Amino acid sequence: MSRSLVERTPCTIGIYIEADGMTIEQHAEGRRRLAEAGVSEAAMKLHSVFGEEGHLMVFDIWESQEAWEEFLTHLLPILLDLGVTLKEPPTIMPIVDLAM
Repeated sequence: MSRSLVERTPCTIGIYIEADGMTIEQHAEGRRRLAEAGVSEAAMKLHSVFGEEGHLMVFDIWESQEAWEEFLTHLLPILLDLGVTLKEPPTIMPIVDLAM
């Protein structure tokens, strides 16, 4: 079994977001709007969306807190426009080990 271990730099972070009732359609529309606006996702190393329709959650890995915060300035207005609210602020944690 082969594994590729992605070495963690001190600033690599994981972001966990639990939205209040986010749908697949809202997620897809948000992604479309970000792309249409030319928002770079180069610093996002992993994007995952999971859960059941109407209760989607997100887990991302970003190369730095600064890159995440820059992306957030574009993401938040889109989420607000789509009516997506968060149950609580995103949970941000350092990545210790990431095997792919």
